[in-house]
This record gives sequence, C-alpha cells and structure tokens, in this order.
Amino acid sequence: MGSSLSWGPGLADWETIPSQFSDMSGQQVFNLGEIGYNSLQNLIHLQLMLARGFRPKHVFVLNSGVDLFNYCGVKQKVEPRHSASRKYYEIFENFRQTKIEKFVEDPVAKNPLGPISELLVDFLMRPVLYFSGNYKIILKERLDVLQIFKTDFTFTEKIVELMDVKRTSKCGLPSIEQSADQIVNSWLSMKKISELHGFSISFHLTPTAHYKPQHLNLDYFHDYNKRYIAEYSFDVTELYKQIRLNMARICRQTNSCENFVDLTEIFVGDQGYNYMDSDHVSRDGAKILARRLYDHVRGSN
Repeated sequence: MGSSLSWGPGLADWETIPSQFSDMSGQQVFNLGEIGYNSLQNLIHLQLMLARGFRPKHVFVLNSGVDLFNYCGVKQKVEPRHSASRKYYEIFENFRQTKIEKFVEDPVAKNPLGPISELLVDFLMRPVLYFSGNYKIILKERLDVLQIFKTDFTFTEKIVELMDVKRTSKCGLPSIEQSADQIVNSWLSMKKISELHGFSISFHLTPTAHYKPQHLNLDYFHDYNKRYIAEYSFDVTELYKQIRLNMARICRQTNSCENFVDLTEIFVGDQGYNYMDSDHVSRDGAKILARRLYDHVRGSN
C-alpha cells in the first residue's frame, strides 16, 4: 500500500515494486498503491479492503512525503485527494481521444493502420506537415516547451549549490510536525487493525531524491527537476528526522521496532539510474526496493 511510488508511474505492470516482489517470493501480490494517497487515506483504504473480504498474510505500507505536500499546499484549491487517480485516467483518456480524433480528421496525416501506429505515422509525416505550413505553429510551441529540458548542470554536486541557497523551510515547521504526526498515528492505527485481523504488517519509510540528493546519482536529471529537488530537500529531510524521532519514542514504549523499516538511504552512494524523477523509481530502483522487502519478510519468518 502507498501512493504513486507503489503504484508505479512510468513502469510496466511487471516492473513495479509489488510485481517484482511477487516474482521473487512466488506469492500473489496486490498493488494497492494509489496516486496522491497520504497515510490517512492508506488507513481508510485498508479498512475498506478488509470490509470487502480482503484477507492478506502481510501488508507492506510504503510511505514518503505525500502528507507533507498535502499540508504544504494548504493555500491551494481544496479538492478530494482520493479523486487523483480517477482524474488522472480521465485526463489521459480525454487527451488520447482528442489526439486520435484530430489525427484522423487531418487529410494529410490520416493513419490508415489505426491508432496503434499513430506515433510512427506522425513521426514520418512531420517533415511534410512542417513544410506544408499547417503545423509550424504547433512545432514552434513544442520547441519552446522543450527548452525546459535543456541541461546546464553536468554534475550532481551542482545540487549542493542550489541547496545552499534554499536552506530555509518552504512548508514551515508546523506543517512538517503535523505531517509526521499524521503518518505515525496512521501507522499505529494500521498496526492495531492488523493485530485484530491476524495478519502481519510493516511500515517502510521510502527513499526520495529530496533526501540527501548530494549523495545520489542525479546527473541524468534535467535542471528543472534538480531545482525542484533542492527546493524541498530541507523540508523532506526534517520530515524524515521527525518521523524517526516519533518512531523511536514509540519503540521504547512498546519495546517493538521490527515492523518499522527505514529505507531512506537505500540508494545513497549507488551510481545506478534508480530514480525516474524526484519521487518515483525506475525499474532498477523498484527491483532494489522489492529485494529489500523480500529480505525483510524472509528475515521475520
């Protein structure tokens, strides 16, 4: 369970963390990750699944900084966060349908092979469309957009320069503390539910490029993404620190810490291409995380 990290944006289904864990363990695994879900929504999601007859052996809860960004965005327009996935699919489907209709209606670019080969025909017809004058404006707009992908920073160390400028909190300490409290309290509630229903559960504080980016291989990231990483690096670092403090206090009180797993530094020092963007992992990154989850289950049995 978790947010988009569990869901796996940009990955094929077999490349996601749950699918790769299933391959390693030989167990049937359900991917209950939802785009934009915070810890409280994961708690509600678990209760709904149990009410519908879901009977797991073990539940992995993968948590990152979604709660923080919820609290940090209090000035934004309020909308139900649970609608994020549905809205994503609606936007994608509307875009896809509009593009296909526009493509088929164009007498020059009409694709006789159907929508599957749309991109190939679009690529081959682009020179003709450009010199015919019909698509010059569209091409200019796309070229303008592509300027954001220009990379001036060659080395990851450049992120340190950005972090030096942005060492102040963007979200504020109250938002960080509220986020940490909500995450830990949601975890505690889920642990109590697991005890009542007789299944094991573990909570995993997951890696993000916002945390210690100067120790990650981010040379392949574009400048705008590096700036975004540096912008929230201080807040995410403080959030993780607060979560650890809260969990350490609870561990001392309950004398039980085996269900809390800190994965935040799993990619630190690794020179692989583990991140797809600031908050989502690549196929290789998902494999590393799936292996760690598998090792955790084997060690606890």
